[in-house]
Amino acid sequence: MVNDVEIVAEVGSNHGRNLERALDLITVAAKCGVDTIKFQLFTADTLWRKDDYRWLVTKDLELPPQWIPKLQSQCKEDGVSFLCTPFSIVALEILESNNVERYKIASGDITYKPLISLIGTLRKPVILSAGFSTMTEVDQALNWLSRSGPSPKITLLHCV
Repeated sequence: MVNDVEIVAEVGSNHGRNLERALDLITVAAKCGVDTIKFQLFTADTLWRKDDYRWLVTKDLELPPQWIPKLQSQCKEDGVSFLCTPFSIVALEILESNNVERYKIASGDITYKPLISLIGTLRKPVILSAGFSTMTEVDQALNWLSRSGPSPKITLLHCV
């Protein structure tokens, strides 16, 4: 990073459940000079009911947890940081079991107290996305992150 500016490439779910594509996206983004590559870890089952049409669409976008070590390894090989947004406590536990160094909290989860509070207990750096949140919601999330001790490094991201 130069002058506290970090360029994050959002892969998200653009891998289309294709590991080779995900690895290639890391390499291409690294060649473009980014500092960090970000993925998203969720399951359709934790976001939607199975009778909701969004369940099927989301199912096809899931990041298989067994890919995480491979993605981390590719990031290391290409000289960039790995970052991932957990969308549930189960996703957070999976990322923790893979020794992820920091987290991004999605703007849609800024009121998800159990997830934010648990991330706060880990004392790891966090990017907190505010999106369309109110200042009250942002303050509340910051309090949840710091409730269990001194605040970790928190970067507040506002994008809409």
